[in-house]
Amino acid sequence: MTAALRRSGATALIHLAGMRAPAGAPHGASATAEANFAAAAVCLEAAMEAGLRRVVLLGSAEEYGPQAGPLREDAPLDPRTPYGISKAAATSMALALHRGRACPVVVLRAFSVYGPHQPAHMFVAEAIACAVGRQPFRMTAGEQKRDLVYVEDVVTALLAALDAPGVEGHVLNVGSGTAHRLRDVAALIWRLSGTDAPLLVGERPAVPEELYDTWADVTRAADLLGWRPRVPLERGLADTIGWAARA
Repeated sequence: MTAALRRSGATALIHLAGMRAPAGAPHGASATAEANFAAAAVCLEAAMEAGLRRVVLLGSAEEYGPQAGPLREDAPLDPRTPYGISKAAATSMALALHRGRACPVVVLRAFSVYGPHQPAHMFVAEAIACAVGRQPFRMTAGEQKRDLVYVEDVVTALLAALDAPGVEGHVLNVGSGTAHRLRDVAALIWRLSGTDAPLLVGERPAVPEELYDTWADVTRAADLLGWRPRVPLERGLADTIGWAARA
């Protein structure tokens, strides 16, 4: 990878690749660790060897685990899923490489990203697909809250992190700064789409590790990147519904 970076003439790298193995999948934890931790290690080592000026590593709100928000970046990490554990390990490694070898890395800890082209099994994507397709949507009671951030806002944060001065060695939350109950998000999708499909709240059992809330404090990203989320939930959902209807 080092040789490829040198040939490309790149001066910076954004590392977004990763995976989440389905719950209960054989060897899912080991596969997730290999994809999310080992791959990040390869990218960071190669970036340093190639002399890149900046590496942006994408983390996850799952690194925090079940804690009350709004969550600041200095909160202790308590991940409960293989995905969250692997992301927390990658963040820890990145910060250690920064301290020990001056790796020019900044970690953006993304909350619940949504928007066009999202994997179909994710909550917003699945709900919108059912609404647009006029199919029943079976969901949990939906009392858990999520900080939903539109993909367009995440992209602007990533681009800002490429060039902002003095952010190496920092972890920055990327979220909307607001938490919404999932049952309210589903109701909003139904209203915006105008669907007559059944919305079946409480008909799907909840996975225990998905019952806690997420809520980001995005002050540090505003201070260090000059970044703030711009897309309100209603507009982001409307845009995603429009994309799904055309797809």
